[in-house]
This record gives sequence, C-alpha cells and structure tokens, in this order.
Amino acid sequence: DLAFRCRDRCRTMADWADDLLADDLLGDALLADESLERAVGGMSAYRAGRARRWARKPYTINGSGSRMNRQSPSITSDATDDSAAAASFDAASSDGPSSPHSLGNRIGRVAWAVVYAVAFRPSPRPAHRWRNVLLRLFGARLHPTARVYPRARVWAPWNLVMDAGACVADDVDVYCVETIRIGSHSTVSQYSYLCGATHDFEDVDHPLVPMPITIGRRVWVAADVFVAPGVSIPDGVVVGARSAVFSDLPAWSVCSGTPARFTRERKLGPGDFGLETGGPATRDAESTQPGGDDRQ
Repeated sequence: DLAFRCRDRCRTMADWADDLLADDLLGDALLADESLERAVGGMSAYRAGRARRWARKPYTINGSGSRMNRQSPSITSDATDDSAAAASFDAASSDGPSSPHSLGNRIGRVAWAVVYAVAFRPSPRPAHRWRNVLLRLFGARLHPTARVYPRARVWAPWNLVMDAGACVADDVDVYCVETIRIGSHSTVSQYSYLCGATHDFEDVDHPLVPMPITIGRRVWVAADVFVAPGVSIPDGVVVGARSAVFSDLPAWSVCSGTPARFTRERKLGPGDFGLETGGPATRDAESTQPGGDDRQ
C-alpha cells in the first residue's frame, strides 16, 4: 500500500509539475505578446508624436530630400506683394526704349558678330590684310600697316581708327561705343580693356554715356590695362601692366598703378622718333583713310 501511495503521489506531483510548466510557458507567451503589443503601440505613438512635432517645424522636405523653409502665410503674402511690385516695376521700365542704340547699330553689330565668328576669329595670325579688309567693310578707318590680331574683340568697327603701325594684340577688348583712336606706332597689349562708355549712376534710368578714347603716338599700353571712358593718353606714354587709367597722363612719361600715376620721364623723346611738326607723324595721320590699300 505504501508503494502504491508513493507512486500515486509521484504521479500527482509530476502532473502538477507538468501543469505548472505549461502554465508558466503560457504565461510567458502571454507576457511576450503583451510586451509586443505595448512595443507596437509605443512605436505608433512615437511616430504619431513625431509627425505632430514635424508639422510644427518651420521647414518641410522637398522632392530631392533636402530641407526647405516653409513660409508662413504672412511671409508668403509679403513675397507675393514683393513679386507683384517687381512685376509692376518691370512693366513700368519696359515702357522706355529697350536699347540706347539705333536699329541700324544693332543690326550692324549682329552682322559683325557673325563675320567675326566665321571669318575674323579663325583667321591665321599673320593674315593682317584679311582682317583689315573685314574691319574696313564695317567702317573701320585703318592705315594699311595697322595690325589687329585675331583674338582681339572689337565692339563696333565703324568707331575704330588706327594710324600707321598701330597694333591691337590678342585678347584686347575694344569697347568702342564711341570713337577710339590709336595713334601711329602705338601698341595695346594683351588683355587690356579700352572702355568707350559708362553709365550715369545719378540718373534713375542709368543711361549709357558713350565717351571717346584717344591714344597718341608711340604709346605702349602694357598687358591687362584698363583705360576709362573719355581718357586721352598723349604721345610717348608707357602705361605699366595691370594699371588703370582714369584721367589724362603727362606726355613722354612712364605711369603705373591704380589709378595710374606718373613714375618717371622717358629717356626717349619726340625728337628720337622724328615727331616734330611736319615730320612723319603728320604724314601718318594724313594717310589714315577708310578703305586704303594694304601695301606693306
């Protein structure tokens, strides 16, 4: 009997242990499921809160994924007002002439741009006669021995005058809205800018103001020099590289700086070049005729 009672008691304990284990596993599963639900609910709440916070931020996301400012209604209305004001200003400005230049001037410059791109710029470097012919066709007044190199840019050839032996090097910008004259045996070196016009910044319309430039005889304008509108550079001046000339300079001097100032006198004078009255200079000026021949 004792043995049977012990066996029954052991079976009862085994069943109880099995039931307890099963209950524990079921409880753990339920706890895990509840934890999962809480986690999912927490993530959903986090996402909802983040979306609410994001909506309150002063920026949004554009199509490329980068942040861009979100304008408030007041700012948007201000921007709209500004755009309307700018549009009205443009409309008011469009009532005036669109260009200070005549129709003939604009047509001539378009034609010259085509000829420059097709025939002038690609020409071989030694083809000075060919380039002189092209410039003369558009009204330039060049002495037969004048030299304009192929990379030089001439805004309006009919406003360019060059005397005997005058030279405009590559990459020079001749902005000849008004007449630009280069005297005999004068050289304008690379990257210089001859600016033949300015703007009246005291006028609300900011009109273009063309002004002539005169460069005398035996002048050397060295590389990358700016020559302002209305300036006259007299005979024999040497302007140092990267200078800016805003006013007239003394004759037969060396000048440099920004603005260009007198540095010293040249050791050579007009007598060394035979430039007295009635000498070669006078003949050079008289020989500057439009459409002259190209004999060397």
